[in-house]
Amino acid sequence: CNPEAKTCLITGLSRAQAFTVSVRACAATVTSEVCSDPSPAVSTSTLPTEPLGVAVSSVAPTELLVEVVPPTASIEVTKFLVTMYKDGNYHNKVTLALPNSRIRFTRLLPAAEYKVTAQSC
Repeated sequence: CNPEAKTCLITGLSRAQAFTVSVRACAATVTSEVCSDPSPAVSTSTLPTEPLGVAVSSVAPTELLVEVVPPTASIEVTKFLVTMYKDGNYHNKVTLALPNSRIRFTRLLPAAEYKVTAQSC
């Protein structure tokens, strides 16, 4: 921990796991260590393994097929969140429950540029 910055880095955690953390302040005296009661607990979680990539192909002038490339041997990922942007603005969002990792976006503007991102959940 870094007392000056009032931060602690917790390492060695597994991906996609929930954790509960509390903190105690301690001070060393000449003969012993004195510590406060624990702080209120805070629950948080680590992120799952991210997808290896996203493949996008045009299947018609107004349709795109998006396929999320899942992470290798990732048992904690159960779904993907696929988000589409047009001209830098949010356009559409879809959740894909595994084993499904493909989605076809229809009724798009011909010759328009779209950006697609995918997150593991």
